[in-house]
Amino acid sequence: MPDAASRRVAPWHSVRVRAGGDDRELALAALFAAGSQGVLEEGDALLTHFPPEADVEQVRAAVLQAVPSASVELGKTDGTDWAEAWKSRVRAHELG
Repeated sequence: MPDAASRRVAPWHSVRVRAGGDDRELALAALFAAGSQGVLEEGDALLTHFPPEADVEQVRAAVLQAVPSASVELGKTDGTDWAEAWKSRVRAHELG
């Protein structure tokens, strides 16, 4: 039986949006309205993830409706179960 750190799950969808100026705030609002739980600002891009069952084409459509000039890239993340995998990287540290 594989340990929790190596257990694979269905890949999540990644959504990367590029929009400048005031459009960035509109794109951000559209991502949250589409169900994003959090957004990472990575340079000039907004990056978020959606679960495997999410319809990311609807997310793309929502962003483009809010900001027609936005660039929206869709991708997949690796299939690691991060709800469990992080535990394998926690180590005790001596303090004091």
